[in-house]
Amino acid sequence: METTWLNDNIGVNLSHFINRSSNQLVGTPLPATTGFSTIQENLNAVVENKGTELELQIKPFDTQTFKWNIAANISWLKTNWYHLMA
Repeated sequence: METTWLNDNIGVNLSHFINRSSNQLVGTPLPATTGFSTIQENLNAVVENKGTELELQIKPFDTQTFKWNIAANISWLKTNWYHLMA
């Protein structure tokens, strides 16, 4: 959701996301005697990232000779993973 006020001099943007991924490709460590450090395997799990981001934009001065923009954002993030039993 994005909105602005006062002739676009104040703006707010609110975003929310949920991203789920499965079959993550990970490096599994191997014993040094094999001659290799890792092997690539699929991780039998689901990783879920979700979060919300809030952004505030302010233009205190916007003239032909001088422009000043201020922007700030804050994010709330959470990651969950669920191991799938085979």
